[in-house]
Amino acid sequence: MKVEHLLTRIDSVVKIGAKVAALGAGWILLATALLMATEVILRKTLNVSIQGVDEIGGYVLAITASLGFTYALYTKAHIPIDLIVRMLPPVGQRASQVVALMVLNFVVWSLIDGTMDVVQQSYAFSAVAATPLRTPLIVPQTLWILALLLFGLAAFLRLLLVLRALSQPGQQPPDEDLDDIPDLERPPQRGTAPIPDGGSDLVGGNVSRSAVP
Repeated sequence: MKVEHLLTRIDSVVKIGAKVAALGAGWILLATALLMATEVILRKTLNVSIQGVDEIGGYVLAITASLGFTYALYTKAHIPIDLIVRMLPPVGQRASQVVALMVLNFVVWSLIDGTMDVVQQSYAFSAVAATPLRTPLIVPQTLWILALLLFGLAAFLRLLLVLRALSQPGQQPPDEDLDDIPDLERPPQRGTAPIPDGGSDLVGGNVSRSAVP
């Protein structure tokens, strides 16, 4: 029980971090969009260009997208391809969702490992961007890998909590919905069949009673 309590507490902290990071990423994207719009207007009207806007936009896109991965994981915003999964029996559905989480963790941590190598090389060679800003690459790359680490930690905690819930009948992870964050799941469009509740519960982080034996 102590291990489960510790995992739950850590998961709660990561969820709060995901919420704050998502809000911050949204404001940063808005500021970047305004900066780009200003640059376009100045270029068209006064023939003046703000140096480095495209470079800053690239950094912002990489960092905010990585932060958005964690938010999407907790709010079940990732779109599951469950055409075959829905045809499986309940045991097969649960197994497929666990495998999906394992694959997700493998991909995320492989990406983090590769990104860490890039950051280490940038630090070793004091690399700077080949642009007018001459940005030290260690700065945006460090922010990028921190965002990926948040996603990796969230994915790993999801896997541990789901495995623990499935191994102990009657036990369920805590509610996965973030406080004050609206549900991003949309109602089915006209002409499409609704997705069953158990279709993506484990990957999204919500282990319902139907998903736990």
